[in-house]
Amino acid sequence: MFLRTFRNFLGTTCLISVGIGAFYVERFVSEHGPQAVMEPVANVFRQLRPFGDAVESRFSDLRDKVMAQDAPVTGGGGNASPAASATDALAVDATRNPATKTAAIGTDPGPVDQTVAGMVADCMPDGGIADVVVLGDRLTLRVFEQSALAPLPAEQATTDRERVIFERLDLSGSYEIGPSGSVSLPAIGHVDIIGQRLDCAETLIGRTISERLRVNASVSAGFASRPPVLVSGVVRTPGAHAYAPGLTVERVLAQAGAIQQFDPPSPQQVATLSAREGELSMQDASLIIERARFDAVLDGDYELAKDDSKWTSVADALGTERVVFERALLMAQLDEQAEESSRINRRTADLESRIAAARESLEAAESQLVYLEEREAIRVDFLSRRLSNNANVDEATLRRMDMSRVVLDKRDALAALEGELHMVQHDRTLHDASHRLQIATFMVETSKARAAIAGELRTVRQQLDVGDDIPEQSFVVTIERPTLSGTAKFAASFDTVVRPGDLVAVKSADTRAVQREVPTAFTGLDQPETLITAAAQ
Repeated sequence: MFLRTFRNFLGTTCLISVGIGAFYVERFVSEHGPQAVMEPVANVFRQLRPFGDAVESRFSDLRDKVMAQDAPVTGGGGNASPAASATDALAVDATRNPATKTAAIGTDPGPVDQTVAGMVADCMPDGGIADVVVLGDRLTLRVFEQSALAPLPAEQATTDRERVIFERLDLSGSYEIGPSGSVSLPAIGHVDIIGQRLDCAETLIGRTISERLRVNASVSAGFASRPPVLVSGVVRTPGAHAYAPGLTVERVLAQAGAIQQFDPPSPQQVATLSAREGELSMQDASLIIERARFDAVLDGDYELAKDDSKWTSVADALGTERVVFERALLMAQLDEQAEESSRINRRTADLESRIAAARESLEAAESQLVYLEEREAIRVDFLSRRLSNNANVDEATLRRMDMSRVVLDKRDALAALEGELHMVQHDRTLHDASHRLQIATFMVETSKARAAIAGELRTVRQQLDVGDDIPEQSFVVTIERPTLSGTAKFAASFDTVVRPGDLVAVKSADTRAVQREVPTAFTGLDQPETLITAAAQ
């Protein structure tokens, strides 16, 4: 009886509260409009939307797990696959119990995972001939996830669950192999794939995603871009060359034009190389004479060189008119520099003389001020003895005050002159420093340019010397390969496989001379440098 009365009381109270609330809501809406109520309600729903999605997603996962756990029982007498049911049950058990994760993924989960485990076991570091992942590669990864859908209630006893495969766009994309030799995936972390084949990289990345996200994932990988192969030395086209699978030293030398260097260059090639040699020689001579001019400007010397015979090669390359022009330019620069220095010296001397005169005038004014102060003191003393009147004292005071203002003005003028002198001296220091900095910068740039010209000039001359009085042209080839621990340098032969990012250095040598000079081992090399000759090909 009491409980029934209490329930009736609660019901009546709720109805009254709802009625009062509806009254106030209606009144509020009539005064402010319905938008004033809808906006806060919409904001609340928007804030609760993520929580609802998370709850729905969690409920869906739990439903899939329960259906996967119940699948062997409901499908035992029908068309359900025992292997699939066992795999699903093992996956659910691994999700609920992390201790069984190893068994569910790697030990003996089923034929599919055994295949993955076998592929991972076969993915060892590079064996030297496979097209493997190297530093600087950019991979295009597409990640797919396989998920199971629960069957309809009416079909649970007769049908298996359907599986849906969709792409994980949050994980798919283009990734670069960084200095650590790994690829960094969002929400996954770093996966070490350096030195692995593409199929092994796909297996390792897919297995890592499956382990860390606890999903059934597969990966498709491809090379988006690969570092070029760099070639230097006695080749016709040094620089970067595109990489292709199966690239060997022989193919690289064929692309760069070194294999054909056993024969003398054609007349057209000789003419081109000779013209380039003359052009580089002129550029080098021009830099030499410009450097000499700046050295003379820096030293204040009006001569490019004391000994004219030093410029014989420069005059032969550039002509005597260029030497005369450079000397005239040197004299003009030195005259300009001397004129600027003379102007600053005249300005400094003028300021110093004016400062000296201002100081003398200030000293005279200060002496007169001392005299007037003494006269004022005497007049004040006479006034105290009644030997003078106030007019005389006032006159002495006014004269002393006028002289004090004169002294202050002269001090200000002296300070202004001294400040101007300091500014002139400071400007001279800055001008000299800026001038020397410009000359030093030019000298550094000239040294760099001469070094580059010297390297190219050596290459051109080596190409011109190919086939001239050499009994048998041979090559010494070394490869510098970037690794995780630095750069590996080793000798190479025609059949050596080249990888992306390798630097192939080619040197020409006489077979007999090299055989006399090449020792049994080189510092920093795993084996002696290999001579590649025409007979070896």
